[in-house]
Amino acid sequence: MEFKARTYIAEKEYPVSKETAWGLLADNNRMNRYIGLFPVVFSGVAQEEQGIFFRNAKAKALGVVPISWQEYPFEWREHESYQVERRYMDGPMKNYSFGVEFLDSVSGNPDRTLIRVTGEFVPRNALGIAAIALIAAPSVKKTIGYMDDFLLSGAKEIFEAPQKSPNHKVDVQELERLEGVLRKYPVDGELVDLLCRYLMKQGDHDVAHIETYAVAQQWGKDPERVLRVLLYAAKSGMLNLSWNLMCPNCRVSKEQLGSLEQLQPDFHCDLCDVVYDANFDQFVELHFSVHPSIRKAYAEIFCVGAPTITPHVKVQKVLKHGESAEIAVPSIDSALRLRVLQANAIVDVSLMGDAEEITYDGTRWSADAVAGGSFVRVRNASATDIVVALEETAWKKETVTAAKVTALQEFRDLFSSEVLSPGQNISIGHVTILFTDLVGSTSLYETVGDSSAYGQVRNHFDFWPSASRAIPAASSKQSATPSWLCSTCRQTA
Repeated sequence: MEFKARTYIAEKEYPVSKETAWGLLADNNRMNRYIGLFPVVFSGVAQEEQGIFFRNAKAKALGVVPISWQEYPFEWREHESYQVERRYMDGPMKNYSFGVEFLDSVSGNPDRTLIRVTGEFVPRNALGIAAIALIAAPSVKKTIGYMDDFLLSGAKEIFEAPQKSPNHKVDVQELERLEGVLRKYPVDGELVDLLCRYLMKQGDHDVAHIETYAVAQQWGKDPERVLRVLLYAAKSGMLNLSWNLMCPNCRVSKEQLGSLEQLQPDFHCDLCDVVYDANFDQFVELHFSVHPSIRKAYAEIFCVGAPTITPHVKVQKVLKHGESAEIAVPSIDSALRLRVLQANAIVDVSLMGDAEEITYDGTRWSADAVAGGSFVRVRNASATDIVVALEETAWKKETVTAAKVTALQEFRDLFSSEVLSPGQNISIGHVTILFTDLVGSTSLYETVGDSSAYGQVRNHFDFWPSASRAIPAASSKQSATPSWLCSTCRQTA
């Protein structure tokens, strides 16, 4: 017996911009956790014979009923809409599609947004009808409710979005002990307070996956100072550190390593189906997590394909075999390109581009470049369905890469064991090397004696552990003895 699809729609206008609404409701991983949906275990990427790729997923509805499905790629236009489809392999549901639209306010006020949430459910049997009424349909209303709760909380920024009521256990005594250890290091006391409060109050996902720049933004503090306190917190035993291998195309972590010794020279992205070099400049990032002695926290996964997971992708569209669609290409204020996911065929957005229609034949595009600031008709003439992404090409700078952190003298002092395996070759795209020389060092030894001269030479290495550290001004004590001059920057130390 075939059951008809059941559609539920909820909409409401809110006093927020589309950008704010998008930042909240397109973060499905955080939103699904908040509204009470179940965590999911996703497989690697699979593909139909003539269709697009998907991921197999498993979960337990209500924590009891096992369900499995195939989850297909999200489609979206940034700040405008997104949707996703699930095809269930077993259980009471057969099909499910979910989408959110971010529409102009009736009044035309840009600081107001009409949000429309649509859920379409196809039951497999009578139990599926009951499941729709009990779980599926309320999830549509809860999505709207998430925005209501955000406004009721008085939050002003997206990272202040409400979280589930905390049910985690914190070993306060151990946290206080390690806090005492941390305060013995040369760190900012205010940042120590903020970190301890963060580890106490934030949800499991936040403390199990700590990114320096995101935390610095939330605290309103300088990222370099935040990085220092996180490094010392890891040394004190309050945090663990890990190395994440980031795919340069989808910008998603593909593997997490506990030590640089485990790093291999290349890695594979199943989504992009490409092998990449483990480039220290960009693709190896340092992340932190709370130490399990303080609290046991796991970054449970609720969604792997939501738009905010890959914020550099502005448009993502599924094109079936023989299908075409118009894609709005914005004016060029950043480097953009159109890319076929997995096939990685690329068309640049360029001032020199003039193609208004392009075709993908399964191997390449019919043009090398398209112009920005207009609509481009994209046609799929290949033998399979494809996914096309309009994405920024510039790599984000707000990350702590392996190249950056291993260049810090403090990191090398604190984590001297964090080195590559002997004989390991890892690519580095950019390196700054500073050469210094001590002018008149021989006469310095003759003038002040070996012991004093040796101390001043050692000070030179303290002043110049890396190119990022500036020389302090000479003290009055230094001026009482013969000074030496750096032949590179011509500064006296």
